[in-house]
Amino acid sequence: MGDRDRRAETAERTATRARRARELRSLLVDQLAAVIGRGAQVGFLDFPFHTNPEDAMIFEGTMSAFAELSIDVVRLSDQAAYRRDDYASLPADTTMVFHGGGNFGDLFPGIHDQRLAEMVDLADFPLVVMPQTLTYATDAGLAETRRIVASLPRLTLLWRDASSLARATDLFPTARSLLVPDAAFGLAPSPRRRSRGPLRVEVLARNDASSSGLHLVDADPWPVADWRYRRTGWGPPGSRWRSIGRCSSGLATSRRWPRRGRPAGSSTSTPGSSGPSPCTVGSAGATPWWSIASMRGSRRR
Repeated sequence: MGDRDRRAETAERTATRARRARELRSLLVDQLAAVIGRGAQVGFLDFPFHTNPEDAMIFEGTMSAFAELSIDVVRLSDQAAYRRDDYASLPADTTMVFHGGGNFGDLFPGIHDQRLAEMVDLADFPLVVMPQTLTYATDAGLAETRRIVASLPRLTLLWRDASSLARATDLFPTARSLLVPDAAFGLAPSPRRRSRGPLRVEVLARNDASSSGLHLVDADPWPVADWRYRRTGWGPPGSRWRSIGRCSSGLATSRRWPRRGRPAGSSTSTPGSSGPSPCTVGSAGATPWWSIASMRGSRRR
């Protein structure tokens, strides 16, 4: 195969993948419109305030899909900032939306257990768990999850893979379960950039409970770097994790907001104060203060 044929094959493969990504985004948006509704008001729980970039991508995809549907995010918090009264005081037709990912089950039991507790707190509201993967290595906590799910008549569980959907349909027969693309596909396509030289390939290979084992592959002669750091509070001084801030009392708050500004209607309070929690972020169509670009911008100050 000549160079021209290889370039043509690569271009065709890229176009096919791009078309499939657009189809998945369209399907995600359509299904969220059916489940949550266009122009709906939602409270968002379990914002991924941690160092997993996959969850940041899932969150950005969620917000991008919400913006297209004019869904209004009126409350937002991570698990550490959650306070029941901040959400329970919202109108009864507010949909409570829980961040998606791969932590429904015993893979990350702390996250899962708190999400269940939040669901019980807000059982009178419509509850939607964004696309998840169901994982139970043992049956130890499964019975409690089944009991809680069965007690939530307004719960909708979205699953991002067919095996999770099949298992959830069997385990949680009273809940509404649907197969929906991973929320990361909600990200709008970026314009292609032509390379002006050799491409630098970088691989992010995680080594936690969700690892596929890629980090064990011999990377020689590629350089390998360990990007983990030891957290003090919420990240080393000057890091993006500290500069994007917190939106609740009793937790570390930002010394400065990202370059794009503070979210509309948001508020912060100093640790230990009795100020409001969590952020009231206004319309999801507004400039996304949570975007990766704005976090990077804050690091250059």
